[in-house]
Amino acid sequence: MADGRAEIALTIESNPTVTENERAEIEQTVEETDPTVTEDASLSLYLRCPYTKEAINEYYMQCVPLYNAAMEGVWEAANSIIKKHPTVVRARITEGWETALHIATTRKHIHFVKELVAKMTQSELEMTNKKGCTALCFAALDGTVAIAKVMVDKNDKLPDICGNNGVNPLYMAALSGKRDMVQFLYERTKVRDWNWCEKVKLLNTCISTCLLGKNSTQTLALKLTDCLIKNIFHLDNLDITNIIEEAPKLLFAAAYSGNTEFLIRLLQSFPDLIWTSDQENQTIFHVAVRKRDEKIFKLLHEIGSAGKVIATKRDMDDNNMLHLAANFAPPCNISGAALQMQNEILWFKEVEKNVQPLYIEMKNSDGKTPQDLFTENHKELIKEAKQWMKDIANSSIIFATLIATVIFTAAFTVPSDTNNKSDVPISLKKRLFGVLSISEGVALSFSTISILMFLSILSSRYAESDFLRSLPLKLVLGMMTLFISMAAMMVAFCTTFFLYYQHGLIWINVVFTLIVPVLVMYVLLKCPLLLDIIRSTHRTRTLFRPCKRLFDSHA
Repeated sequence: MADGRAEIALTIESNPTVTENERAEIEQTVEETDPTVTEDASLSLYLRCPYTKEAINEYYMQCVPLYNAAMEGVWEAANSIIKKHPTVVRARITEGWETALHIATTRKHIHFVKELVAKMTQSELEMTNKKGCTALCFAALDGTVAIAKVMVDKNDKLPDICGNNGVNPLYMAALSGKRDMVQFLYERTKVRDWNWCEKVKLLNTCISTCLLGKNSTQTLALKLTDCLIKNIFHLDNLDITNIIEEAPKLLFAAAYSGNTEFLIRLLQSFPDLIWTSDQENQTIFHVAVRKRDEKIFKLLHEIGSAGKVIATKRDMDDNNMLHLAANFAPPCNISGAALQMQNEILWFKEVEKNVQPLYIEMKNSDGKTPQDLFTENHKELIKEAKQWMKDIANSSIIFATLIATVIFTAAFTVPSDTNNKSDVPISLKKRLFGVLSISEGVALSFSTISILMFLSILSSRYAESDFLRSLPLKLVLGMMTLFISMAAMMVAFCTTFFLYYQHGLIWINVVFTLIVPVLVMYVLLKCPLLLDIIRSTHRTRTLFRPCKRLFDSHA
């Protein structure tokens, strides 16, 4: 072994690209490697022992430069090495037994992989690392479809070669949540040859990793579901039992991931699953309330009196469905604390309609009613919502007051031209004065209404129920009247600009010119907020409207 170290030292000295870390790593490998391993000309230094000078030279002159080229994606450098030493394409050049193809795949060098695959045979593409993973397994984990396509086009057996722990590339992609890769590999993998347990396992994984699109009916998971259901009656009793035992797991996986399409398909095939409970004694409708998933919860309206029975179910902590609605919702994409509070109250009121009157005042294991729990869990949100409303009202009332002041002042500074000394025809001037009067009247009226709405918000008692419709409607009305008054003021500005210009009152135009851009910017910045409030308020009327999808044959 000492001779081996001496040879390594000589080789390192003759190769300036070798670092001190590489020297220490190779020396440790030489010392720890089992000397009974046989020599193979196609393998790297990591697999060969005893280490000869030729083997060490081969590794540092071929494998190390190829490794660096694969890491950096420099095909020209790699190609020059491969031309001199063609067998290096199948050399395992890392301690984990990865080939250059493995390395280039992990680095996502698509061009490098294309060129390298062109120089490899089908059997070389099937080479695995120490854990038994092919380069396609690496591509599946990374989700680089372009690289996977290059490999599979060259060797269509690759998708069916299992990697570490007997896991195939398709399942690896599903575990990693790589939707495009799953779709690609599903078409290239012989899934029809899998046993039913493997298919159900893949299906469950797709649901858990949210690969099944919430609005799509043509996804991998639905195809697998159709395949399972279509052939279930052709299976033996053991396989049927396995599928039925797995169905509840799939159901709750779909409920937790918000996968309505798949959940509906499953309930259509196994109607009794609506009664199934999880380990917390909660049904999918209880989960829907917890997750605030209205699409799943609306199915409760489609099952008739069974829905009323399910709504009476209590979990391990004696929480009924209304208690779950009283808990704080998971993070959502609703902007603004007041709108979040509106959504929380909406859910609480809707669930309240679906439970029996006795359950509204029922206490859980902590001795709390649903209303007590709701108030306790939403204290901070109410404070934030109150402050959010006040901030908007305070900033908006300033602009509304400014508009009212400017318009009121401008109404008494309209020039008169009894002698008609200007070049403007009298008929046109009359029309302009008419437009000016109307626009000023509209601006003053709507700005006054806006002020009253914002004052009403500022003086509100901010009760929980106020956030459902009262406060949002006042805010919408206040902002809309403010925008209308701004638009009317712009019309008045354009009219007065022409009239004052004829009379030489330029200073009035300067005042308007300074004020108008500020108001326009305010409108542009507040428009998205107004639209959010309108959508959220309209949503309170349509959110829980039944769709009748569960028993629709085309669902």
